[in-house]
Amino acid sequence: MSMNITLPAQRRALVTEKFPVTILFALQYGALVIFPAITHDTQPLSLIITICTVGVGVALLVEALRAPLGRRSSKPIAIAPKATMWIVGVGWLASIGQGITGGVAYANQTSQAAPSHLAAVFTPLSGWTIIGTVLVMAQAAQGTVSRTRAWWVVLVGFILELALSLKAALLSDVVIYFFVVTFLAVLLGIIRWRWVVVALFAIPIVLPALYNLKTQERSAITAVAVPGQQPNYGDRLRLDREMAQVEDFSTIPARNITTPSLPTLLLFGLVPRVFDQSRGTLNTGENLSVAVGGSPTSSDTATSFGDAYIFEGWRGVIIYSGLSALATGMAIRRRGPWAFALLGVIAQCCLLIEEPYPDMLAGLLQGCVSWAVAIGFAQLLTRKSARAAEGEQWEPASEPGHRLLDRVVRWWRIRPTPVRQSIR
Repeated sequence: MSMNITLPAQRRALVTEKFPVTILFALQYGALVIFPAITHDTQPLSLIITICTVGVGVALLVEALRAPLGRRSSKPIAIAPKATMWIVGVGWLASIGQGITGGVAYANQTSQAAPSHLAAVFTPLSGWTIIGTVLVMAQAAQGTVSRTRAWWVVLVGFILELALSLKAALLSDVVIYFFVVTFLAVLLGIIRWRWVVVALFAIPIVLPALYNLKTQERSAITAVAVPGQQPNYGDRLRLDREMAQVEDFSTIPARNITTPSLPTLLLFGLVPRVFDQSRGTLNTGENLSVAVGGSPTSSDTATSFGDAYIFEGWRGVIIYSGLSALATGMAIRRRGPWAFALLGVIAQCCLLIEEPYPDMLAGLLQGCVSWAVAIGFAQLLTRKSARAAEGEQWEPASEPGHRLLDRVVRWWRIRPTPVRQSIR
């Protein structure tokens, strides 16, 4: 009887672990591209279906080849719950600072105004919001902290991202936060797929209200944003029309769009803007908008698969999908909290349907740098806490002649055993 109860749950977990990118790609492109394209007969229908099929198929092939490798036996990097909450707090403060200083705002996008120089200080640490949240979720899945704490962190983070997104009149950040946290929660076993289905049914109810608030905020902060010119929320979910822009290019790869070179992507990804504030921005989305007859002040996308196809042809689709599945598989194999935090960075920068290609590489490198800094920060906190605990466990000498020595030892947090032996 027990076998009949436990095996199905184990099988679902294994499928989710082995093919996470395939499942995520299939859900996104199936619901937001293929289904509406078939329903509305969006042209070129056959090319749209082929691009999505190739992208999902490559991810499935890579994950199927990786699945027999199993989990790595190496010990994951440990992190104390207190250090995790420090990372979460720093991420929240950095996100607030970035929002206040205008690091990301619709007004900057439409007016092509440069963000505040002060925003560059907060940008490298704003990624700690996702990193810290995933760390707490991973610790909750391991039983290190309670799931109640994890849910509170997720809820506060969502409210914060929602408030900042409405202030900036851009809903992308809160949408990314919601989908990344949901994706990681399913992988960690914190929530089940049936609750994901419930959330998907709730989106059409919540989205119109959020979309109206965003439109009102845009019309209030800039005269460029006229509510009548904004598409309704139903049109916004018609991503099949975004991918249909591949038909606008006579040659593939497209020759009339300039994309950033690899050295440029490495510069933007590895060198924080605070050290190079004179450089511009990556404007591949704006170039694509101009190429299809749009405004140079708006950013356009043909979905991640569509962008890869436009800029590099079938090779781009295969490389993007294959590397995404390979990087995700390498992170999942380690199974530790930091591995899942890295997976959160990968999902945030590369796995969502409207992430711009190839600009996503710079974002991924930025996220990896932020993730590495978070590891160093947590290790410093953990060692400091360990030294403090060792100092509290040592009992000072009772002889009056050693009182001065005891005070010095308490201050520097060192063991006094060698000193006592020399005195004796």
